[in-house]
Amino acid sequence: MDQKTGSGQSDIAIVTSSEVKKLKVECNRVKRVLKAIDDALLTAAHQALRSMHVDDAAGEAIRVLRGRIEQLVDDHFSAIEQSARGWYDNLVSKYGVTLHQLEAERDLAAVRLSKHLEGLGYE
Repeated sequence: MDQKTGSGQSDIAIVTSSEVKKLKVECNRVKRVLKAIDDALLTAAHQALRSMHVDDAAGEAIRVLRGRIEQLVDDHFSAIEQSARGWYDNLVSKYGVTLHQLEAERDLAAVRLSKHLEGLGYE
């Protein structure tokens, strides 16, 4: 229950028009700052590009492409590994009996059969 009104409804924050105006001004200020940061980054990137020599550009392009290819290969092998792990876990859950368990069950059954045959007088 709401302590102020005694009703079951929660308090709703009421924002005055002057507070809305302040928030809009702050939002616009932040947008201008972000735009200035973006412009500065673009300027720095363009300057770096203009100062790059042709020989450096080829090496940089190869480095970037190599990084992308390595990431694609890593992602692909990660997906294959996850798929294989899922396949293996599925097999284990279906056929999770190990060789040692099978041999132990066989030996136990052989002992029980031997005792049963002795009880019948065959051994």
